[in-house]
Amino acid sequence: MSVMTLGETITSLRKEKGWSQKMLADRVAANQAVVSGWELGRSQPSPAVIEKIATALGANPDALIELRREDRRSSRGVVPHVPSSQAVRLAEFIARYRDKFEMDEMFTLSAEDMGLIIEAYSRAEG
Repeated sequence: MSVMTLGETITSLRKEKGWSQKMLADRVAANQAVVSGWELGRSQPSPAVIEKIATALGANPDALIELRREDRRSSRGVVPHVPSSQAVRLAEFIARYRDKFEMDEMFTLSAEDMGLIIEAYSRAEG
């Protein structure tokens, strides 16, 4: 029996309430795209936002934060290499990505998402 990820848990709790992603987003001051990212495991809410999610969904915030820790431990993967000459521009590109999707200052990306960002960055710079 496998343990659900944080995203799967948020999805399950949200659906138990009969809420759409937009309804949850409205209750935690986010947008639907951000909630979708959490549920799909593409990003993770900060501990402060997890507190809001737990309150909205009637869940134990400590349990959700622990799931976040477990997800972070298990999602460590191989990130494609970026030449140091492009690192600063890539950091700026990621900051724009974060701002576009209204993510917290401290957000995490899976290795897969980082690869997609690097690929998009390479196309934009190319």
